[in-house]
Amino acid sequence: MEDTPKIRQLRSYLNLKARITASDERLFFGTFMCIDKHKNIILAQTEEFRG
Repeated sequence: MEDTPKIRQLRSYLNLKARITASDERLFFGTFMCIDKHKNIILAQTEEFRG
């Protein structure tokens, strides 16, 4: 099965630094690892900050 364009785009983000803003205004800085089956973003070596 061939990857879709969206899957290819997600793969291009692997191991890149990411900044995520949560709905409660917390900031997460870490390395993008994957998205789980519930569409949660998984980061490694992450730091959390209050906005």
